Amino acid sequence: MKRPRAFITDLGGVLVNVSFDSFFKSVSNITGKKETELRERLTLNDKHFLGNVNRDFGTGRIGARDYYEQVFDVLSIDFEKFTFKLFVESFNNVFSEIEEMTSLIQAAKPHFDFMAIITNTNELHYDHLCSEMPQILEPFDEIFASHEYPINCLKPARCIYDHALCYLKRNGVDPSNAIFVDDLFENCKAAEDVGMGDYFHFVHTNPIEVNVDGLRRKLSGRGINI
Repeated sequence: MKRPRAFITDLGGVLVNVSFDSFFKSVSNITGKKETELRERLTLNDKHFLGNVNRDFGTGRIGARDYYEQVFDVLSIDFEKFTFKLFVESFNNVFSEIEEMTSLIQAAKPHFDFMAIITNTNELHYDHLCSEMPQILEPFDEIFASHEYPINCLKPARCIYDHALCYLKRNGVDPSNAIFVDDLFENCKAAEDVGMGDYFHFVHTNPIEVNVDGLRRKLSGRGINI
């Protein structure tokens, strides 16, 4: 296989850890509702009503305030008790940098012509990461965010990958010379199906060190030693 020219990665679960524990704790402390009750309410609704709300927020079909109102309606929480401002603060307090990956990306950048992110996200999380964790995003030449126009779709749908493929082709890179990294196997397979040449599955149940070492070995096997 040829040495890859493009490195394309997911964001949440690969470059940053995502945990909603602090969100549920914050809502519980302010409203008096048990964390277990809050989690159960969202879990019960996730595949139906709330699943559609998450999809609409992640594809930019609804804005942050609409999302807040619909989620807290499911939770049966009064808007005056947990305001939109409090929601934004707690909803964004879910990320932590995976420093090992930040270091790997910085070391890998000189070996690639292009580096990009394809992420399922939303306006609140994306804006927060851009303002509060810019060092994570800075190495990347392009970010394909699910909520932004004209993307407005989520992995593993082909449409979001097509935007990345067009970007590569415009810059003279054959998609078969790209390596893709994601923590969901279905997203890795979708990248392979659209013509990206290789992928690495960042298994979220593995220790970070195992994933990072595995990615280093994958890159080494393609002629990139970092």
